[in-house]
Amino acid sequence: MGNRGRGQDHPKPGSIRDIQISNIQASGAILPCIISGIRDKKIDHVTVKDLNIRYTGGGMDTVINTKIPDLPADYPEAVMFGRWLPSYGLFCRHISSLVLANINIWLDGDDPREAIELTDINHLSQHAIRINARS
Repeated sequence: MGNRGRGQDHPKPGSIRDIQISNIQASGAILPCIISGIRDKKIDHVTVKDLNIRYTGGGMDTVINTKIPDLPADYPEAVMFGRWLPSYGLFCRHISSLVLANINIWLDGDDPREAIELTDINHLSQHAIRINARS
């Protein structure tokens, strides 16, 4: 989510709500799945289910406590926060309601970061979250 406000005298963000992401299979992933609203306009009602992702790892411990800036005026894309986010699997923030169900995350290499980073989530429901250090 962004607040670029093209053509508006005073940029005002739109809204994103009622999103369902499901049945995703991926391997060789190097970036976490990023779901990020903006501080003043959260994404509302997001469900992520049946997600199976195998990550390569390779993150550095120096990024674990890094504060990731809000960039509301930038175009939202996977690399907008850089490659090394504080988690390797899921990075979710500024969401009013988030459901995570049947999430499987594998890590092929070493990585000191947590698999999942959740920040500024008002309501969270988690079911069947499995993190495998290696397989």
